[in-house]
Amino acid sequence: MASRMLNVHDRCSLPLRNAHAGEWADHCRTIGEAIAWQARVRGGSPALVDAESDGVTFAQLHTCIASFAGHLARAGLTREDRVGLFVPTGAQGAQLLVALAANTTLVPLNPALTPAEIIEVAKRAEVKAIVIPAWLDTPARPAILAHGIAVLEAVAVADGGLSLESLGPEHSPVAPV
Repeated sequence: MASRMLNVHDRCSLPLRNAHAGEWADHCRTIGEAIAWQARVRGGSPALVDAESDGVTFAQLHTCIASFAGHLARAGLTREDRVGLFVPTGAQGAQLLVALAANTTLVPLNPALTPAEIIEVAKRAEVKAIVIPAWLDTPARPAILAHGIAVLEAVAVADGGLSLESLGPEHSPVAPV
């Protein structure tokens, strides 16, 4: 049984289907680089799939990562900054997770927690901002803002992608997007 297991730490043990796979292994060091490469090679292929939607292609995911890089930079957030995310279900939730993880130090948050529990986790993790999907109904928004933690709202845009909008607070160290 052990001989059939893949050693993911040794790229030579991974089954390569073609030269493209070998090129990917040689040039991609981050999730963002891997998705950018996949977008160039097979942009229209599904990257994230769920039962509720058409899913997200590699090209769409790459565009979202690049777009979030700009939104987050304008908000004063860097890769080293911890950013919380209320993780929703489905392909859009996965797209949010990947786009934020490619651009920041992601702190996944359970939207089922109470506002007090979310504040406690956010303070312990020293998050600079929390991303909340606009379509996610949560009583935590006002509590987060009241504690001086910046809130960025993820919104769906016409092309099926996602964008970030700043909800405040004005006195946060994070500038509006």
